[in-house]
Amino acid sequence: MVKKYSLQSSHIRSTSKRTGAVALTVLALLLTVSQESHAENLVLDPTFSGSSLFPWQAQHFQLDGQSHSVDKPLSYSASAHCRSPSISPDCLNPVTGAFLSQSLKTIPGTKYDISFWVFEKPTSSSDAMEVWWQGSSLSGIVASPGKIGTGYGHWQNYSYQAVAATSSTAFLISAYNATEAVYFDDFSVTQSVPEPQTYAMLLAGLGVIGCFAGLRSRG
Repeated sequence: MVKKYSLQSSHIRSTSKRTGAVALTVLALLLTVSQESHAENLVLDPTFSGSSLFPWQAQHFQLDGQSHSVDKPLSYSASAHCRSPSISPDCLNPVTGAFLSQSLKTIPGTKYDISFWVFEKPTSSSDAMEVWWQGSSLSGIVASPGKIGTGYGHWQNYSYQAVAATSSTAFLISAYNATEAVYFDDFSVTQSVPEPQTYAMLLAGLGVIGCFAGLRSRG
């Protein structure tokens, strides 16, 4: 009787260990896949490395080959050219104004991190931009984007979050420059990294599965 119980206990411990090992392996695989998918930038040619703005869709934007700032000396950027004060509301219109856009392959219900850099010359005034996600404004009108103080000028990073509703999402920047051009570069749209509690819940769930497997073997 003692020997039979000892063998049964040994079997339960062995099953629990195997279940725990499988759970950790599955978790490791999920973490690896998750990190790889979150690191993928959905934006094509995010730094404007080609000889044109393609594959971007653009209106009143042009490719600019200058380096405007010592703190972020980029070789190419996209610059907005829609200057007339009398048509500034039209410049920010995502359909008829000055815009730069791409259609991104997204996963419905998934949250995304959006990031890009903007440069505005110190001599510029009354410039503005607006960030759009599937036809809705994420930012509202941002006045003097990229302008910091009165020095030579610096590239400034802007970041937002948005959830995709469909498998194809329109990402668009509209801009207005009153005097000189406003420059955009280094675009990034990636899946948001899940909160730590998400992985904790997953691990807890795998632990519960392991416990049930052990009890089933004992029964």
